[in-house]
Order: sequence, then structure tokens, then C-alpha cells
Amino acid sequence: MPSFASAVAATDQTYANFLQSQVSPWWQQVAQSTFSGRKDKKIAYCHAKGGHRRVIIVVSGRIESMLKYQPLLFELFQQGFDIVALDHRGQGLSERLTHDPIIGHIDQFNYFIDDLNSLYEQVIAPMGYAQHYMLAHSMGGTIASRFVQRYPHKVDRLALCAPMLGVQLPPALKIFAPVVARCLDLFQRQPHYAFGQGPYCNKPFAENKLTHDEIRYHAFRNQYELHPQIKLGGPSNRWVWQSLRACHQCFCGARKHRTPTLLLQAELEQIVDNHSQARFNQLINRRGGNCKLHVVTGAKHEILFEQDEIRNQAIDLILQHFKAPN
Repeated sequence: MPSFASAVAATDQTYANFLQSQVSPWWQQVAQSTFSGRKDKKIAYCHAKGGHRRVIIVVSGRIESMLKYQPLLFELFQQGFDIVALDHRGQGLSERLTHDPIIGHIDQFNYFIDDLNSLYEQVIAPMGYAQHYMLAHSMGGTIASRFVQRYPHKVDRLALCAPMLGVQLPPALKIFAPVVARCLDLFQRQPHYAFGQGPYCNKPFAENKLTHDEIRYHAFRNQYELHPQIKLGGPSNRWVWQSLRACHQCFCGARKHRTPTLLLQAELEQIVDNHSQARFNQLINRRGGNCKLHVVTGAKHEILFEQDEIRNQAIDLILQHFKAPN
């Protein structure tokens, strides 16, 4: 099987040309719409249809939008898959949830899973695809893991990239953070930023913990400047304790995790907790599931937006996983 290669080497001019001459015209043809999610919130999604029998459902992380993923979605489409992606409630192009639309907030983490199921039932299932694959990053990995645990027969194979199964915190904070965040949430009439969090900030590349690829970093940051409505700041107290509880629920549901899973771990992770990923992988396999953990050497958190030699290896593994026989 030939190895995956990026559609273009990520150098300044060639990547800009790639976005302008190939990705942008393709994106203009991709269907974009909304559906009503839980509590009648408008959830934005896109659906790239090419008459393929296989579909990849892309589940992004916190703060992200499908607009950021355009180059990756294009490359996956070229590999012979239809593509569906959504913007989670409260972020991206979907309906916001707070008086201050920049606060990252969620009422109930399960609503993310409910929205993903609504997308599946309303948009994906009627297409009659032969195979359904799911690719999830960071917070999207928490959502996708809970989804396949709740609906074990809807996804044929799952790929998790740096999934949020725990976050990097000092040991004492890991115990007290969810309790403190929940207490603060109870005493606030309106959602407020969690301690140490604030509005959206376009960090200089030199300070970022996400990727080594400066060109891709500036390209996806530029989307937030071109489309200010997708900007999102730090999380609320409620988001913190709801999300940490959802991480715990992933472990509790491990015995129901029967979807063959590839878990890609970033070697140089600084956002989520790699030890939790390793425990999750071991627990699924001990409970009779099928999960394979692969450490992506040299990668920071945004594996799919890393330098070519790193991301190509990761995408190659994902495609091999999706194309393997069940």
C-alpha cells in the first residue's frame, strides 16, 4: 500500500497556492448547512459528497471549526471518502450558548454526543454508506469515544488523535479542579471563565503548544481573523467539570467500547494527558475490545497539523486503519 503524502509540501508560497488553487474551489462545492441539535440549538456541518461508498465523520476539538480543517478534509476526500464534519454547539459556526459568545461553555457534555447522533441519523444514515469511519481530535476524542460506547454499531472504525481522556494538571489539581469548578459554577448566575482563562488570544507561533509547523499554524490562525465569528476563548467553570467527568465516563464505558480503535498519541504532548490515553488503551483491551496505541514521534498536540514528515505518518496510519478488513 503506498504511503500517504501531503497534497503539497508546506512551504510558504506553495502552501498558499495549494489553499487558493485547490482547497478553496473544492470547499465552495462542499454542502454546508445546519440541523437542530439538543435543545433546538443550530449545529453547523459540512458534507463533501463524491459518490463514495465510505464516509469519514470528523469530530474536532474544543475551540475548533470545520473551516480550520478544510485542507485535511480535502486530502481525505481525495483518498476516496465522502466527508462529514460538524462544529460543536457553542463554537465555530454553530449557535453559541452564553451571553458572552467567546466563552467556551457546555450545559451538559452529553449534548455533544446527542448532536453527533442527530447528525448521524439526519444526514449520514440516509446516504446508505457501506462503511462509516470516525476521526476525532482532542475533545472530539472524548465525544467520539462516548459515542461508540453508546452506539456500538454505527461506526466501523475509530481513529483518535491526541484524545482528551485527561488533561495535564499537577496531581493535587487533578483531584480538586472538578470540585472547585463545579462549586464556582453553582454560585454564578452566568457562565464565567475558569480560573486562569480568558478571551480568545492569537498566540505567537513561538509560544504555541500545538504544532511545530509554522505555516499550518498561521494558516489555521488566519481562519479566525477571516471569520471572527468562529473565535472562542477559554472554557467556563461548567465546561471544566463537565468535561473532566466525561473523561471519567470514557473509562467507565470501556467495556462497551467494541469499535476497532487506533489511538495516536503525541510524543511531545503538552495539553492532554498521555498517561490517561495509555490507561484507556489498556483498559479497552483488557475488557475484550480492540485498541492500538501508536506514539507519533516528535508530534505536539495537533498531530494532523504537524510538519509533513510527522502528519504524513499519522494520516498513513489512519488510512490503513480505515481500509483494514473488519
